[in-house]
Amino acid sequence: MIEIKEYDDRKVVRSYGGRSGTKFGVAADDDIWLLKFPKTTKEMAKADVSYTTSPLSEYLGSHIYASLGIPVHETGLALRDGKIVVACKDFLMRGDKLIEFMQIKNIHGFDVGGTSTSGEGVDLKEVLDTIMADEWLMSLEGSIDRFWDMFVVDAVIGNNDRNNGNWGIIERLDENIELAPVYGNGNAFFNKRGGDKMLARLANKKEFEQDAFGTVTSVYTHKLTNGDAVIDKHIKPFDFMSSTNDVGCLAAMNRFAARYDHAWVSDIIDSIPESYRDLAVMPQPMKTAYKKLLAARSERVILLA
Repeated sequence: MIEIKEYDDRKVVRSYGGRSGTKFGVAADDDIWLLKFPKTTKEMAKADVSYTTSPLSEYLGSHIYASLGIPVHETGLALRDGKIVVACKDFLMRGDKLIEFMQIKNIHGFDVGGTSTSGEGVDLKEVLDTIMADEWLMSLEGSIDRFWDMFVVDAVIGNNDRNNGNWGIIERLDENIELAPVYGNGNAFFNKRGGDKMLARLANKKEFEQDAFGTVTSVYTHKLTNGDAVIDKHIKPFDFMSSTNDVGCLAAMNRFAARYDHAWVSDIIDSIPESYRDLAVMPQPMKTAYKKLLAARSERVILLA
């Protein structure tokens, strides 16, 4: 079983922005660890757990990225203030700057129907055009590969929130730049759903297909014609992967197929305790459901590759 560290005695030494809930940094083991807390589901529709399981999603999603050889932030599970949290090792040293893709996209104007889009725009063509047009990103080997690797892996882990603020580059204090490791995996899996409900749905073939593939939606959009109107439609990544001829996406699918090891991922899931100090961490029904979902999705990518 993995170790769950306790951080109640650690002073807060760093603050963070963002909209994903309570978070702050504490010092431990000569590093700064960002603690991210689960959100209450009190006002969330169709939630059957009291708090989201986003810390677990961040932890497991990040470890799946690592298993594929994709640079990702280091994570562990921890206890703080009576809650199971995820501890993320801060990858920024003093004086470093994280430049989110949103900031980069804001530099490059796109005029669509007379309307200029902002850094938050998630049209897939705009995003890819931004990467190709940006001197910073194109000076870094692997920028396009990183984008498509995230597209494929996020589909497998069910992360629907790879928005333009959830990836980017680091400008080091010495002004060197590099791709930031992957971060922001807390919306992976079904983080407002308990294991019993997952298993009940997986027992029904139609509901299993819906959960495995139908509900997986990318944050990115593409334009579709609806009569005389052109609408922005969120991309269904498994449908996209089944029909795309984009060489970058196809290469990422092949990399995934060559590297994914479901037995290793299952071992990681089994190493997570079911509970800790009377707090649920990953109960057995949830472990079973996650394994089945990951098996189905990974097999689909491998088949398409």
